[in-house]
Amino acid sequence: MGKLKNIIKKTALYKLYRKIHTFLFDNPTELGTIYMLHRVDTKDEQKLSANENMKVSPELLEAFINRLKEQGVKIIPLGLLPEFLKKNKKDRFAVFTMDDGYKDNFTKAFPVFKKENIPFTIFLTTSFPDYKANLWWYELEDLLLKNDCIKLANGNEYLAQTKEEKEKAFLDIREEILKLDQLRLSDELNRLFSNYKIDWTSQCKNLCMSWDDVNSIIKDELVTIGGHTEHHYNLKQLPVSEDVRHEVMAGCEIYQEKTGLFPDVFAYPFGSPEECAQREFSVLASMPFKLAVQAWGGAVRKKNIKNMYSLPREFLSEDYIKKYLESR
Repeated sequence: MGKLKNIIKKTALYKLYRKIHTFLFDNPTELGTIYMLHRVDTKDEQKLSANENMKVSPELLEAFINRLKEQGVKIIPLGLLPEFLKKNKKDRFAVFTMDDGYKDNFTKAFPVFKKENIPFTIFLTTSFPDYKANLWWYELEDLLLKNDCIKLANGNEYLAQTKEEKEKAFLDIREEILKLDQLRLSDELNRLFSNYKIDWTSQCKNLCMSWDDVNSIIKDELVTIGGHTEHHYNLKQLPVSEDVRHEVMAGCEIYQEKTGLFPDVFAYPFGSPEECAQREFSVLASMPFKLAVQAWGGAVRKKNIKNMYSLPREFLSEDYIKKYLESR
C-alpha cells in the first residue's frame, strides 16, 4: 500500500490535484496584516539598536496610517478579526497592536490613533503598571554602554569596546537570558550578573504605563487591552503546561482586579518559535480567548486562520514603514 501511494504521488494528475488543493484551501494570497509595535517615540542613536528598533516615531506612524487609508485598507479592532474573516471575501484588513505596556503607548501612540480614529490593542504585561517588571533588556543595554567588557558568572565574557561589539554582545547575552529558569528569573539574573549591582525594575516608572494611565486609556472605545501574562516570561521555557496556564491567567486576573475587565485576546511574550510553539498554542486554545498572536510570520493568509491561536504578525519598524511608503 505504501509503494502504491508513492507511485500515485509522482503522477502528473496527483501534482495537479495538489496545486488545486493548495490554491483553494491554502491560498497564499495575503488577507491582511496584524501589525506589531512596542513603542512610539523618537529614536536615540546613542542607544543600542535592539531596543531602539522597537520605536516608531509618531510622525511615521501617522503617515503609515494615512497611506493605508488611501489604499482602502479596512483597519479593524483585533477582537473583530474572526468575524471579519468569516464574512469578508475581498477587502484587505489591517490591525494595530502594541506589546507590553510602555508609557509612550499612552502619551504618544494614543494621540495618533485618536486623531486618525484608528482602533488598536495594547497587550499588557501586568507587572509593567505594577512597576515590578523585570526590564532586563534595558538594564543589559545600560550595562553594555557603561562597560568595555561584560564578565558573566558562568565564565562567559563579551567584548563591548565598540558600538558594534556592544550590539553583538546584547544579542548573545539575550539568548543566554531567554534560556534561564523563567520562574526564578530575578534570582537567575542576579546569579548570572553577580559581578555587577543591578536593580532590574529601576526603569519601570519612567518606561511603563501606570494603572491610572491604563484606566484612563481604556475608557476610549478605540482601545482594547489584551493579555500578555504577568511577568513576560519565555513561556516555552516553563516546565509544564499548567505553568503556562497559570502565568497567562495571573496576568488576566490582575488586569480584571484593577479595571473590572477581562482580556479576550492574547499575545505570546517575545513571540518567536523559540518562545512559543504547539504546547503554548494548545494551552491558549483551551482558555477563554478569541485568538492569540505571535510576534513573527508576516501577513495573515488563508492557511493561518485554521488556528486562531497562532496568528502571525508583522513587526512594524521604521524601516518597514519607509519602504512601504516609497514602494506603494
